[in-house]
Amino acid sequence: SSEGHVFHGDLLLFDQQYDKAEKAYQMALALNGDFKIAEIRLAICYLFQKKDDDAEKIYSALAEHISDKPEVLIQIGNFWNIKGDASKAEAYFKEAVKKAPDALIYERELADYYYSTGRYGEAYSVLDNMRLKSPSNRSINKFLVDTLLLQNRLQEANVFLTSLPQEVLGDLDWNLLKGKYYLLSGEHYNAVSHFSSVVDNEPNFPAGNYFLALAYLAAGQSNL
Repeated sequence: SSEGHVFHGDLLLFDQQYDKAEKAYQMALALNGDFKIAEIRLAICYLFQKKDDDAEKIYSALAEHISDKPEVLIQIGNFWNIKGDASKAEAYFKEAVKKAPDALIYERELADYYYSTGRYGEAYSVLDNMRLKSPSNRSINKFLVDTLLLQNRLQEANVFLTSLPQEVLGDLDWNLLKGKYYLLSGEHYNAVSHFSSVVDNEPNFPAGNYFLALAYLAAGQSNL
C-alpha cells in the first residue's frame, strides 16, 4: 500500500539511507499520486540529499494547490525556514494558525518557530494566547516561563511561577524553572536548592545536573 511504502521510507530516512527512502516515497506516489504526505516526505528526503531544487518544486506545487490544509502549510513553513527565508516561513506558519485557530498544535509550531529564531517576545505572545485556551497545559506553561526568562523578564517569570499551582508543572519542571529564575537573579544558593531537588528526583536528568553544576560554580564565584 502507499501508506506502507511511506512507513518504510520513514524508517530508511531515519537510518539515513536517503536513496532507498526516495525510492520508497516514489513507489507510494506511484500507487496514489494525490498522497500529499508522501510528497512532503519525498521533499524532506530531497533536502537531506541537497537536492534543493527538487524539494522546492514539490513545496511550490503544494502551496499553489492545497493552501487550505494547515498541516501542509506547516510543512511548507518548515521548508522555507530550513532554506533561510524567514518572511515566507513566518507567513506559512501564521496562515496555518489562521486556517485552524482552535488547533493548539499549529500555534505551538508558530511559537516554536519564533523561539528557535530568537524572537522570544513573539513566542511569548503566541504562548500566552494558547494558555488562555488551555490554562492547565503543562507544556505551554513551561514554555511560557522559559520565554520570559530568556527575555530577562525575571520578575514576571517569578510572579507567574508563584501564581501557578505547582502540580500544573509537576515538581521536576517547577523546581527546574524556579532554579533558573534564582540563577539569573543572582540568588545562587536558592538556585542550588531547587536544582538539587531536580537531581534528587531524577539523578540521570542531564539538564538538572548541568544547571546544578552551573549554580555551584556561580555560588563559588560569588563567595557564597
